[in-house]
Amino acid sequence: MADDRNDGARNQVPPLADSDRHDRLNRDIKCREEFRPFAPVVPIESADRYFDLPPGGARLARFMSGVFPVRPEWRSRLAAVTHVDGSARVQVVDREMAPRLHALLDAYGRRSGIPVLLNTSFNVAGEPIVTRALEGYSTFRRAGIDVLAAGSTLVRKPALAPARPGKEDIAWWSESVAGSGAV
Repeated sequence: MADDRNDGARNQVPPLADSDRHDRLNRDIKCREEFRPFAPVVPIESADRYFDLPPGGARLARFMSGVFPVRPEWRSRLAAVTHVDGSARVQVVDREMAPRLHALLDAYGRRSGIPVLLNTSFNVAGEPIVTRALEGYSTFRRAGIDVLAAGSTLVRKPALAPARPGKEDIAWWSESVAGSGAV
């Protein structure tokens, strides 16, 4: 059975549409060095279309345990997750293993034509991956993240939101969601 990190429960999964997505994520959201790569997440049944997986590669890619070539014809469209050598640390998702993440990838694929999202842990540099709703909300408020999905709750950041949450924000969040422990 996969842990929460592998099923998208504690990850940021932005689309790959913008060519500067990689730089914005490192600079404004992850607050880390610009050279650090990101990983693609893709339904297992679509992986071979975008990545050159050898026999047994999909098994390794379930847990992001391998680096595989991005097919040359997709490198420009997957630039945010393609390393300088043309490879990517691919994560494949099986419907049975992570049904919600798989459904998200399918829905995104129907809208964009490519069922691949950028996958990175839900944290900023120097902090552990979030494990509770309050931590997720705090990271959301401090980082350049636009939307937070926690269970069935969707929170959008107003365009001119303050950079740090106030006491009233934390009190509201604590009362309404944090008790659930779900992120």
